[in-house]
Amino acid sequence: MAAAELRDWVKMEHQIFQRPYISIGGVGGSGTRLVAAVLINSGLNIGRDVNVSSDTLSFTLFFKERAILTAPKEEFERRLYVFLKYLNGHELSQSDIDIADALSKSDRGQHGVDWLAERVRQLAYPPTQPLENAALGWKEPNTHVVVERLLHTLPAMKYIHVVRHGIEMAYSGNQNQVQFWNGNNHARSPVTPEKSLDWWCSVHCRIRDLCKRYPERIYIVRFEDLLKAPSRTIEALLEFCEINVTSDDLANLTDLVHSDRTTPRDYKQVPVHVRSSQLEILHAFGYRINEGDDVTIVDWNV
Repeated sequence: MAAAELRDWVKMEHQIFQRPYISIGGVGGSGTRLVAAVLINSGLNIGRDVNVSSDTLSFTLFFKERAILTAPKEEFERRLYVFLKYLNGHELSQSDIDIADALSKSDRGQHGVDWLAERVRQLAYPPTQPLENAALGWKEPNTHVVVERLLHTLPAMKYIHVVRHGIEMAYSGNQNQVQFWNGNNHARSPVTPEKSLDWWCSVHCRIRDLCKRYPERIYIVRFEDLLKAPSRTIEALLEFCEINVTSDDLANLTDLVHSDRTTPRDYKQVPVHVRSSQLEILHAFGYRINEGDDVTIVDWNV
């Protein structure tokens, strides 16, 4: 790489890494789609390659891979640079495309090689409008898996973690994260409510610790609060994101939440055994085991 080209690369990398971003994640099925809808309708740009759930699929390409858990710092930051370069609307170089293409060659179980190859093809079509002044970010539930490294690398990034009652999540039809990160990502065996609750508690134990380290940069949105008190919850969310809207805009965003058809799940199908340590995590996020819930409190060794 020529000296001038190297200087330009270093300058762009610095600018991209220093820019503010808003990221959204959570255990799959927690309500990240609705939170993303609120922010998108408030002006947040999450990229052009998205699905019906508003997942930023380029993030999935670069980071929803088990190898990312042990990736060296240099590799992690190189993936992040290419992802953010694309998100910012910059044209990718051939070396950037080569990095992405190398990630598309192996079936990941939940994402086959054809799907991954399509994500690489989409990288050739950056946004057509300048994004220098746009509120920029992404929504991908798996963000929480690598959020600690993201917070360390991107000093101006803010993270929104969407949380929903762990007992209810134990009976969710969306157990993709448990299958992908907690075992063989090609497995299709059913996930028990106990195993799902284990995942929920491990995720939120880690998020609770990160909130203590980054209190100004992590914001928890309880899905139940968004449904029960949308106006107040949205106002607080937008304040955290430093996004200003008019009173009419706020009313429209509240209507957006009211129009959502989400209803509480029936989680009284089979008993869930809840360890006392798990009960403590549930309580930390404001959740209780209601009288009549089909659960058993036990003191298994963790």
